[in-house]
Amino acid sequence: MVSPQAFVHQALIYSSQEEFVSAAVQFIQAGLARDEPVLVVTDPDKAAVLSDALGNASERVSFEDRANWYQAPARRLSELYRLFRDQPEDGPSRIRVIGEPVWSGRSDAQINEWKRFESLVNVACAPFPVLALCPYDAQALPPSILADAYRTHPELVSGSKSEPNPEFVDPRAFIRELDEGQELGEPETAAAQLSFHGDLAELRRFVAGQASRAGVGRKKSAELEWAANETATNVLRHGGGEGTVRTWSGSGEFICEIVDRGPGINDPLAGQLPPDPDGELGPGLWLVHQLCDLVKVRSSTSGATVRLHILLDETG
Repeated sequence: MVSPQAFVHQALIYSSQEEFVSAAVQFIQAGLARDEPVLVVTDPDKAAVLSDALGNASERVSFEDRANWYQAPARRLSELYRLFRDQPEDGPSRIRVIGEPVWSGRSDAQINEWKRFESLVNVACAPFPVLALCPYDAQALPPSILADAYRTHPELVSGSKSEPNPEFVDPRAFIRELDEGQELGEPETAAAQLSFHGDLAELRRFVAGQASRAGVGRKKSAELEWAANETATNVLRHGGGEGTVRTWSGSGEFICEIVDRGPGINDPLAGQLPPDPDGELGPGLWLVHQLCDLVKVRSSTSGATVRLHILLDETG
């Protein structure tokens, strides 16, 4: 029996639309019977089928197009955390969510970020009374995505039944393995470089100037400048007091890389979860993830590398 007092994260690995609809309708109806709010994030075609199957009850369900909902994993995680955290004390005893991630049309890096999201949500939303069901189409998705669906969901659903998933992997171990499988290659084009220590005004001017020359819009450039400043501030406080920043463009992105020679970042979840007021790194790295389209962090005992990615075709 599912406890309404904490986050429960389930995977539905389905092989046909009939299997998807049957499980989803049972999930939704069980929530409506308990007056629990239900959010369904899927594609419009599946939403229409579910609405038909639910009849008039579909009016009590909130539907979102997954193409719009699954756009920026770090920002979506932040929005979910705030939504669940800010529920009134006299609000619903539990919230139900069906969320079907978008995998097609994504780069390998983007796919890994959504895998990261599926793992991180187990930690970020752990205290909240939410029951989340994530459908995965076994006929359409590649084996690597299906394999990691098992590794990121503590429970599996079959029909109306849910069972503990023996293949679930602790998020810290999963994300460490995910990062180790993604080496940071060298820039595709020539990189501009600046060393910094102490005053960060020169670093901010450097990043803003390079971003402008690369065609980054004013709003995105300002957000990147802020993100670089927050990252460099952590370098000054925890990363040995000096570092190097490099910038370059490639594959439709502008990239800003900041490297230090400090002791490294031990926690693979650092900056990827809502900040702990008593945490060592504070909120800076969390804010960086909210400001950028993609953030890659790699760490060792000889220092840390943080890459901030801005999509050039989405700048403003």
